[in-house]
Amino acid sequence: MLGTDSLQYQVDWEALTTGNIARTKGLMDAHDVDAVLAGTIENFRYLSGLPTNYTFAYSVVNWALLTKNEDLPHLLALDYQKDAMERTARWHNPIAPLPFDGTREARQPMDAGVWPTLIADVCRESGVDKGVIALDPGIPFVIKDALVSELPAAAFVNGCEILRDARLVKNEQELAAIRNACMIGEIGLRVGLKQVRVGAVEREVAGVIEQAMRSSGAENSLSVPFVLSGDHPLLGYAYPSDKTIRNGELTILDVGCAFGGYYSDLCRTVYLGHPTPEVERTYEAVEKAIDQAIAICRPGRTNIDVYDTMNDTLRDMTSGEHQLGWFGGHAAGLGINEEPMIGSGEKVNSYTLEEGMYLCIEPGLHLPGIGLICIEEGVIVTADEPEVVTKSTRNLTRFR
Repeated sequence: MLGTDSLQYQVDWEALTTGNIARTKGLMDAHDVDAVLAGTIENFRYLSGLPTNYTFAYSVVNWALLTKNEDLPHLLALDYQKDAMERTARWHNPIAPLPFDGTREARQPMDAGVWPTLIADVCRESGVDKGVIALDPGIPFVIKDALVSELPAAAFVNGCEILRDARLVKNEQELAAIRNACMIGEIGLRVGLKQVRVGAVEREVAGVIEQAMRSSGAENSLSVPFVLSGDHPLLGYAYPSDKTIRNGELTILDVGCAFGGYYSDLCRTVYLGHPTPEVERTYEAVEKAIDQAIAICRPGRTNIDVYDTMNDTLRDMTSGEHQLGWFGGHAAGLGINEEPMIGSGEKVNSYTLEEGMYLCIEPGLHLPGIGLICIEEGVIVTADEPEVVTKSTRNLTRFR
């Protein structure tokens, strides 16, 4: 079964978007700002529910102005995308067009022309031209500087904290999209695992994984699927190469994709041949570490507690031979590395876990000369038991 027919979680995109808007407005009140202006792909989508071209050339070409006194944001979009956006999300107000042909914005994000004036006009119409406007931190300097000139009576502040904290906790519709993304990611992972054999080429296995996810409903991949075997020079780049997979080495498959903009991220490790006692012991320790960490993903605990649990388990089970570096995972959503990060207290910000957070927990260890061992699971924090939304087998050994 191909495409979205294979997905079991229905998403109400209007409810998803209005839930995001309500959460953002609550944070706006707490920060005493009159409006939030979002322009990057992720933040525009968070406030609009609308997809955009996911390429660098289109990284800041659509805009959402959310004011505290209005229910929906004012949207400005590329003129040749506006009509399709209005058909996609009929619950929105009419979308204002931004000209593309013949403007300096065609070189986004390297220049600014007429767009700042058009954005400023919407601010004036909304009555926030003399208020406090929180800016998406990804807005290019040229646009920001032009807006400051256009709206001299407005106070511009960094909107990073508002937008970051809004995206920390997912509403039920966002979680439905994430569950679908995990299902599609696992389709790709299972196909990829079947391709791991002696003589297989990393890049070719990655291509099969991506094709499977796309044909199963993925909007786009997390990145090129990471198919990494053995301990070769390109390992640190986490990018599949023309290397062939050999007997007696570890291979990791770290994959993920987006459904409706929301990402999955999961990883499995396999060993071709008879693993050495060292590989078996280390793999057992990694598996125990992630299971112990998942068990404490409950409201009231912290992201640092999750990291410490993994690190302590690895150290105890390997008699101090192995422990994590600073990193043990991340949250995800419309972005793939969102807060809270799972890491040591010296390296990451501490967050108390809340119901609705979606975490990608991934303890990993490097065995010199053999490769990487990593297991990654997607976990939703609930009021009760953590919900593990990735289900793929963790079988380590392959004999082929």
